[in-house]
Amino acid sequence: MDMMPWDATSGPAPAQVPPTVVERKLAERGVAPPPGYAEFAVANGGKRFASGQNYIRDKERGEPTGLSTVFHYDEAQPRYSAADIWEQNEGELDPKLVPIATTNYSGLVCLDYRGSADPKVVSYDFEAAEGREITLLGDSFEDFLTRIGPK
Repeated sequence: MDMMPWDATSGPAPAQVPPTVVERKLAERGVAPPPGYAEFAVANGGKRFASGQNYIRDKERGEPTGLSTVFHYDEAQPRYSAADIWEQNEGELDPKLVPIATTNYSGLVCLDYRGSADPKVVSYDFEAAEGREITLLGDSFEDFLTRIGPK
């Protein structure tokens, strides 16, 4: 899996973890990763996306969402640990919404298993004016990846 452009000014990326760790962490939540996700997480885990280079337009209104950081699965680095994010937000997140990245404005990008075992990708915005807001970013993980680019 190719690495996404990321901002090296925030320091070196954390050490990579094996894809089996990613798969195990998702299995603990009762879901299997979509094709390509474990490799994506390993290649990009803990990296801060380059400012202005990685946006995705939501599929409903076409508004751009800036991507910030891909979660890392190394529990020795809890700042980037997906497990920590899940635990901090368990009361707010549907168990079938699995965070995989953060957005520029403290939101979460999630794999959405609520409809099927084949997840869509959504943005979960904690700070929306109307309350919690979920918007569709990709019909699949692959669709999500192909739609990332400049604003």
